[in-house]
Amino acid sequence: MPPKWYFLGEVASEKFTWTSEFYRRLHYILMRLQVNHVTDYTYEGQVYIGVHKLYLFPQVRPHFNILKTALRVSPNPVNQSMRQDLFGNFYSLVWFNDLSSRLKIESALTLEIQSFNPFAFLVDDEFVQSNTHSSQPFFIYSGPEKELISYFIFSDQVPEYQSFIQEFWKGNEDLIGFLVRITAGVKAAWEHVIRYEMDLWSPQYTFAEKRGPVGIWLGCS
Repeated sequence: MPPKWYFLGEVASEKFTWTSEFYRRLHYILMRLQVNHVTDYTYEGQVYIGVHKLYLFPQVRPHFNILKTALRVSPNPVNQSMRQDLFGNFYSLVWFNDLSSRLKIESALTLEIQSFNPFAFLVDDEFVQSNTHSSQPFFIYSGPEKELISYFIFSDQVPEYQSFIQEFWKGNEDLIGFLVRITAGVKAAWEHVIRYEMDLWSPQYTFAEKRGPVGIWLGCS
């Protein structure tokens, strides 16, 4: 018996015809975006600027085309290099030797974007069934993810995570519904703040404060 595949929580064959036709009609709709970003730091005196990672470049995606990029840094860095981190994000690594009372970073990005369906993915039956009789969501990884997951597990677990998760976990269901509910719950109950500090908040601190910037992530294990 061939393995089952689920599409948006339903059997794939029941949805492929509609989705393929819908996506075909939208495929050629284009939108061009011009994204300009300026970061300007001023200091009370001469400081050592050091090394900076500039995450100002989008990830590679089949539904958009990067037409033009420009990056200007003042003062001029000693050197700069385009790098890619473990998560596939491109960034520019720049470093400085001299002192300065100001650091200004300007970037310009021109994109051509096609319409796309963000829900066009498959969830295999083995992944879904791994949570059939579980009292909490448990993710089973395979392939490259299984090799990398050990790098993302931390020993300092927060007990309050589990009680928070149970508010949204219904058990014996597809994980997509759970992820949608917990994301909606965070958006509705937590405070969104705009931060200008350099350091990142830890997941534990963000969870305790129930507030944070865009892109709050909760780790479930």
